[in-house]
Amino acid sequence: MVWIHGGGNTVGSGTQPRINGEHLARRGDVVVVTLNYRLGAFGFLHMPEIGATGNETLLDQVAGLRWVRDEIANFGGDPNNVTVFGQSAGGFDIVQLMAMPAAAGCFDKVIPMSGSLLSQIPADESAAVAARYREHLAVDDSAALRDVPAESILELQQELSDLRWGPVLDGDLIKEDAAGPIGRGDHTQGMPLLIGNCRDEWNLFTATNEAYASFDDARLLDETRAKFGERSEEGLAVYREPRAANPSNPSPSTTRSAPTRCSVGPPFAPPSFTPRTRRRPGPISSATPRPPSTDGSGPATRWIFPSFGAPPASTTCPSSAAPAQTPMPSASA
Repeated sequence: MVWIHGGGNTVGSGTQPRINGEHLARRGDVVVVTLNYRLGAFGFLHMPEIGATGNETLLDQVAGLRWVRDEIANFGGDPNNVTVFGQSAGGFDIVQLMAMPAAAGCFDKVIPMSGSLLSQIPADESAAVAARYREHLAVDDSAALRDVPAESILELQQELSDLRWGPVLDGDLIKEDAAGPIGRGDHTQGMPLLIGNCRDEWNLFTATNEAYASFDDARLLDETRAKFGERSEEGLAVYREPRAANPSNPSPSTTRSAPTRCSVGPPFAPPSFTPRTRRRPGPISSATPRPPSTDGSGPATRWIFPSFGAPPASTTCPSSAAPAQTPMPSASA
């Protein structure tokens, strides 16, 4: 199981004590891996002129998942039974990975918690963010941009607090909204998916943003139309249902908590999963050429992650015998 931590894609770490994988590993027959990835401007600043796609955060996660595929057997893990799970920003990033060709074949099951579909940052907005960075740093030359100290980039990120950091629709690594590839099942057809949300997690945002805290029912309905369209009222009714069904915990007004729902589907049983027939991870990007062939017939090109080498001749991961079924205990909100 590979954990992708949360933190708004600006803070956090895979080594935080509260997410120590040892606790989970002691409870079940599982190898737990946590990873770090670039955050904020270091992971999402789109500057193609210096080789920054704006999706380095996701590429770091892909690199970690590829390492797991290649090396986890040496730690007692099953490379054909990889579950990626994460919370908040980690959950949002996992959904993006489900849609990315670069991440295809890197995992077998997904558990995004408190994170789902998130619209990517359009190319024009990411270009505007890069322009603001150049202006504040007073540099425009590519070589000069590379020489800017990391501390200066981080300080500027804290100063420009109105900027949002997230996956960039760069036209190469990410070419369309994640809803498209996921809806079509481009890379995840038949993949087990477990989704979770906390009923009251929106209180975090109402506590820190007065605009959210002052919502009335009419404004809440207006805001939800962007997501649900004509089904806005139906959507809100579904979110309010858990509160109405629990009289011992009366529903606060919608001005304090936009209702969310903790949904648990059929029992999730990782040990009983039979690996899908699917291709091994391929090149990071369609625009990233393959290395030269051994006979010299291929182009002299480079890979973003040269250590991974070329994809194996077989595009199907080896199958392994499925262990006896051990259903996961039922969960409640």
